[in-house]
Amino acid sequence: MILSFRYSLVIIVILGLSFSACNSDDTDNIIIVDGSGQGDEKEDDDNSGEDEEEDDGTEDDDNDDNGDGDDTGEIEWDLFEAYTCYTSLSEETLDIVTWNIEWFPKRQNNTITRVVDLIKNTNADIIALQEIAEPNQLETLVSQLPGWGYKYYNVRGDQELGYLYKESEIVSISNLSIIFPNNTSAFYRPPVVTTIEHINGQVVVLMNIHLKCCGGAENIARRREAGQLLKSYIDDNLPNEKVIVLGDFNDGIDENSTTFSDFIEDTDNYYFADMEIAIGPSEYRSYPSWEPNGSHLDHILITNELFNDIQSATTLTYDDCISSYEYYVSDHRPVMVSIL
Repeated sequence: MILSFRYSLVIIVILGLSFSACNSDDTDNIIIVDGSGQGDEKEDDDNSGEDEEEDDGTEDDDNDDNGDGDDTGEIEWDLFEAYTCYTSLSEETLDIVTWNIEWFPKRQNNTITRVVDLIKNTNADIIALQEIAEPNQLETLVSQLPGWGYKYYNVRGDQELGYLYKESEIVSISNLSIIFPNNTSAFYRPPVVTTIEHINGQVVVLMNIHLKCCGGAENIARRREAGQLLKSYIDDNLPNEKVIVLGDFNDGIDENSTTFSDFIEDTDNYYFADMEIAIGPSEYRSYPSWEPNGSHLDHILITNELFNDIQSATTLTYDDCISSYEYYVSDHRPVMVSIL
């Protein structure tokens, strides 16, 4: 279905912030700090090198995948909203987050208490997590989040995939399953799939992915194959379902990368809801530590059954909300969409 609509861009500017540093043992409050994350050097915990920006050195065809072209009937996408550490999300919307939480919990209780505060202040409905290093610590996390549940799937042995969800708004969540379990080339970790129902009536299939990292022709080809297989799977098995593929794609979706061009070029059926983030100002990219201007690796792809329901997309700039976010929590920022 081809629809034409436009949402208002909301730019929220916060003036006169009082910057302060967060004591490592005092995490009762979210403290607004500057976005530099300076003060503590991050230890080299991740020896896998999982999150490097990918670029195959080719240019996308000028196919106007962000809907700004002259094609008749083309959707004019305008989803981006700036995030300001506290949200007033409504029960009317299904608010979905993807978050590579980097070897959770990499600083043990210091990580958990900060994640609890961030989740409470964002107040989303379901969070797709990547890089769960200690799944047993999810129980510790939700014990400090009354009304939340969790599920995870052992996909690798040290970087699991899972979901946190708000039980008051996610009225059902199916048992987790995986697809392509034997294709370890395309899927270093197999996609973890669940079907959820929100109190607003939305029923959505979620596919949580964490694709192979790093540059080089072989790794780019593996990610490209993953995208092609996912598209074929959705086209063949879920042609009329509301589907969201979300997670750490470990590659870009802007004009500098053609890795996921099969999705990008099929504008009748697919759209990256975070495309405006990918092609927009560098300050909102999900992997800000990549030199010189950050990289946007974490994406939320929707099928056309959701084109008329998607309300907004944003990067949760948590490094603006607590001190030393990268040191204590993650080198990735979450990305969120809201669906009515």
